[in-house]
Amino acid sequence: MCIKLNFGSRSRTVLHLDVSGDAYDISFDTYQYLAYGTSATASPAFLNPDLKGALDVDYEVVDMPQCADIITSDTGKMSFMAASPNQVNKCLGEGNNWVAQNYELRNIGDSQCQWGLDEVCAFDAVTGTSNCPSGVGSKGSTPLTPAQPVIDLTSPCGVERIAGHAPAAPKECATVVKAPDAST
Repeated sequence: MCIKLNFGSRSRTVLHLDVSGDAYDISFDTYQYLAYGTSATASPAFLNPDLKGALDVDYEVVDMPQCADIITSDTGKMSFMAASPNQVNKCLGEGNNWVAQNYELRNIGDSQCQWGLDEVCAFDAVTGTSNCPSGVGSKGSTPLTPAQPVIDLTSPCGVERIAGHAPAAPKECATVVKAPDAST
C-alpha cells in the first residue's frame, strides 16, 4: 500500500489507494516534484509538452512506516469510509498486515470529506459490514462539522481549492512548457 516513486534523483512516497484502469494517478504536487523538482504552487508553473502528461517513473513497494507522514489522523490509523469497508475486509482476510492492525472506519459520506458524521465505527467480521453509533450512512446528506476539507491543487498553477467546489481563477498564472528532467 505504500509506494515509493522514483524519477532520477527525486523520490516521493505515496499511498496506493485505488485502481484507475491503465492510469496510475498521482497528485499534481507529486507529479510536479518528480518531473521538475518544484512544488505545484511554484511560479512559473511547468507544463509537460506531452499532452497526456506521461512520466516514466520507477516504483517500489515499501514498508508502511515510510508513509507514516502521509497519514495525518489523530489516531495515526488509516481511515476508511464505513459505508465501503471492502479494502478493510480484504486486508483482514489476508491475516496479519499493516492495514488489518491500523485501520479505523468512519461514518463519512463521501471521499471529499464534505458529508457525514465524523464518528468511529466498528467492523463486523461475520457480515463484512460496518456498525456505526448513528447508523452507517445515516448522516450522508449532512454537512460534515467540523469540515475537514480535502484540498486540491489545480493545474496548471497549483491554486488551492476545496475539493468539490469550483476552482479559484488565478489572477496571474505564469507557465513555461518544459520537458521533465530526471537529471536534476
